[in-house]
Formats: sequence, C-alpha cells, structure tokens
Amino acid sequence: MRRMIPALMVATLTLTACGGFRDSAANPRNWFGRSTAAPVVPDARDALLPEKSALSRPEVGYQGQRVEQVSELSLERIPGGAMIRAAGIAERQGAYDVRLVPQGGPDKGVQTYEMQVQYPPRATSQGPAQTRVVTAALAMTEQQLEGVRTVRVVGLRNQRTSSR
Repeated sequence: MRRMIPALMVATLTLTACGGFRDSAANPRNWFGRSTAAPVVPDARDALLPEKSALSRPEVGYQGQRVEQVSELSLERIPGGAMIRAAGIAERQGAYDVRLVPQGGPDKGVQTYEMQVQYPPRATSQGPAQTRVVTAALAMTEQQLEGVRTVRVVGLRNQRTSSR
C-alpha cells in the first residue's frame, strides 16, 4: 500500500502534464489531419436524373417478345417520382431480361408499355405457371410523369391498367 500511493501520485501528475499531447504529432488522431470544407464543382449533368429517358426506345439488339400474360401491375410513389412494377407469366421457362418497353409517349393521359422477355435459344419446357413468373420495374421521375394519369402494361393475351 505504501508503494501504491506514490505510484498513483506520479501517474496523476504525469497525465495532467500531458495537456499538450492532444495537439502533438504523437497523438494518432492527428496523423491524417482534420477535414476541410471545399465548394462543390457543379457537374454538367444532374446526377439524380437517369442517363436515358424511360420513354426512349430500347437499344438496338434487344430481341424481346411479349410476355404471355400480365398478372400484376402496381404504381408506387417514390421520392421524386413513381415506380411501375409489373409481374407476368412467360410462355415457357427460362425467360430473362424482362423489360417494360414504352409504346410511344402519353396518349390522352395514358402511357402504354409492352412487357417483353427474352428466351434462351435452346428449347425449354413450359412447366407450371408458378415457375414462369417474371417481374419488371421501371422508375419514372415527376418530369417524365407529367400528363400521365393512367399506366397500361400490355401482354400477349391481356393488359392491365393502373391510375395514379
């Protein structure tokens, strides 16, 4: 106990004398410097807007076919626009690259999309409907939705509409 008290006093005096340690180079918190503020250089394009318009034509080379049946369609609000989500039943198993392809601009407040899929080059079985369900979604900005009151998604055998 007699040795402990002097050791504690020495440790206390040593630590209180190290007030300058906070700003010294020996402190690991000072090794990388502090953050600084800098003005943002505006980019030529708006990062929040998509590169391609949702109303533009699909790129050349896409060989999609209409999905057999559109089973679900929903319009969901997202910040800055809406999300169009559609589910369909493909003609056979193995469908991939599902897209909602716009069919022109809005006509009398109705924007029409064709739900298309690609199939593998080899023959695949048809299988039950549960194994052929495909889903596609498309985000639209408020600017792209101007004048659109109803969204229609067309398949081979049916179509579904949803109003906003």
